[in-house]
Amino acid sequence: MMASKGELVARTSAVNVDDARVAYRLHGQGPAVVLVNGTAALDTHWGPVVAELGKQRTVISLDYSGSGDTTNDGNSLCLQKLARQVKEVAAAADVDRFDLVGHSLGAAIAIELAATSPDLVRSLIVVAGFSWGAEARLKLQFELWLDLLRTNREAFLKLLLLSGLTPTFVSMLGTSAIQDMIKAYVPLANWEGIARHEPHARN
Repeated sequence: MMASKGELVARTSAVNVDDARVAYRLHGQGPAVVLVNGTAALDTHWGPVVAELGKQRTVISLDYSGSGDTTNDGNSLCLQKLARQVKEVAAAADVDRFDLVGHSLGAAIAIELAATSPDLVRSLIVVAGFSWGAEARLKLQFELWLDLLRTNREAFLKLLLLSGLTPTFVSMLGTSAIQDMIKAYVPLANWEGIARHEPHARN
């Protein structure tokens, strides 16, 4: 299929990391920036960010274990394992240093990578993130998320949105739009993968 004028075409690939075959995409050309999604997120959740950055940058996005097209052995996942996947994706893309952007769980992964491999990370931007899920309040929140994920996925997504969006933004969207977003996303999410994320665990 021919790309329309102004459309950014992704170059897709994958790399073996530990027990996983990690899928990733390259967009644009220039100094590298790595985007790390949050829980249950896909490239589309970055909205126009990928296309805008791709005008002057090489944008690297990936499906860490438990999301998207990445395959693995199905074991539980911790921040160190997910950070290694980001590191190896950058290496596979032949990138020595990069700007690193993480959202939500992706922010925690980005912090872990920046702390353990500071020579690779030129700059770090975290959005709606946390540094370690073993903090008592976060641990209780993650346990509630997992309970809802297993028993009521729509309720899980509602809580995820309420936890991650400001009251002003929720009011701007409106109840009807939020319900439509949730219903559209339920069949798309990798629910089994999400349930394996353990941000409070370390190996």
